[in-house]
Amino acid sequence: MADRSQISIKGVIEHYLKLEKKGRNYWALCPFHEDSRASLSISEEKNIFKCFACGVAGDAVSFIMRKEKANFHNALLQAHKILKLPMENVIDPRTSHELQQRNQLLKFNEFVSQFYEKHLHSDSGKQALAYLTQERKLTLELIKKFRIGYAPAGKELLLALERVKKADKEYQFIDNEFLLRTGIFSQERGKKDSVLPLFHDRIVIPVFSLTNELIGFSSRVAPSSKSEIKYMHSKETILFRKAQLLYNMPALEGINSSSDIYLFEGCFDLYSLLLVNPEYKAVALMGRELSADTLALIQKHGIKKIVLLLDTDRAGISASLKIIQQLLKVGITPYSLGIDFQGSKDFSELYCSNPNLTLSDPIYFVDWIKASWKSSINQSSPETELLSLNQVVNALLNSLFLGDPARAFQLQPNLDAQFAISSLNSIFSLYGLVSMSEREQELISAK
Repeated sequence: MADRSQISIKGVIEHYLKLEKKGRNYWALCPFHEDSRASLSISEEKNIFKCFACGVAGDAVSFIMRKEKANFHNALLQAHKILKLPMENVIDPRTSHELQQRNQLLKFNEFVSQFYEKHLHSDSGKQALAYLTQERKLTLELIKKFRIGYAPAGKELLLALERVKKADKEYQFIDNEFLLRTGIFSQERGKKDSVLPLFHDRIVIPVFSLTNELIGFSSRVAPSSKSEIKYMHSKETILFRKAQLLYNMPALEGINSSSDIYLFEGCFDLYSLLLVNPEYKAVALMGRELSADTLALIQKHGIKKIVLLLDTDRAGISASLKIIQQLLKVGITPYSLGIDFQGSKDFSELYCSNPNLTLSDPIYFVDWIKASWKSSINQSSPETELLSLNQVVNALLNSLFLGDPARAFQLQPNLDAQFAISSLNSIFSLYGLVSMSEREQELISAK
């Protein structure tokens, strides 16, 4: 069993929080309560932490257990990952084969990512790089930070893998059977012993875990490609499970409950936000839906405020309304930005048309609905508007209450009553958007 006393408290906590040295100790904002005065003390000498406001204290493993809501063994594993310590003393021999596969896949992903990055800045990637810098307005600094690359057409990746296998014995584990488990290769049709890369002539974006491990890839068709598939991700692997992932997950580390977290539909929207202000914290969906696993991930980090910025089309608005319901259900307050998209379909397109744009403070979700809900109606009339609004209100009410809110006033489990009452008042204010007869007003009041 690993010696907990040898696990550096400073090394672990600085992975999550920004530390400032004062005297003999380090100090940080405590993530376990609403802290504004840096009450968390970290002693390297004693290898412990203590919050002098809420009283929470312990060592590196107990910090991870509390922060990640993890059991002892998983917290111990996480500490070893963070500090890059040998895993032999904490790994069950029964799981050592899976660990070996995991480490091999991480090593492989790192090599492949470097291959993609190199090709983006080569002759073969010229068009892709021009697209990123000229059409998408990305800076070279941001491209480098997110390690964006380019997958050339043909078998260049296979040839590069053959070369590295010959040059470095640490890559001898790579064979066709392994490649089919990486999520970025497939069996060549009609050839049993041949594999092909999944990504051809595509811009490739690495996907990182919470602990900054390179676990898989997303991709976008390059301007020169003939593929009709615009976006494509790695297939499922032991590391990459799309339903459990958000893009840019490392941004969630070190945040507190008062932080604004921006949630986008795509990574290019996220990049545009960071070009407006690099200090913003943002993640993107790996698809159009917020899964139960990714919602749980957001909850685990104590996030209380999400700023939604999905696409502006009807499907994007519908997806936003669904996510608002999911967030309300678990006590997270949804917000958006009260900006004029000027006909742009998403935030990236808006930024590209106006790179000097400035952002105002986020607006409450009800204010966003007031500005957007009519866009989801096919044919607008007083009748269809009221019907549509009723559907929106009922959906929001069902996020706060169990069963029929008109009959049983029972909150969702673990939902704060004050949060529900505040949300309820705002939701009913939506009826001010439509003209109603006296009878309709009576029916609404009866709710």
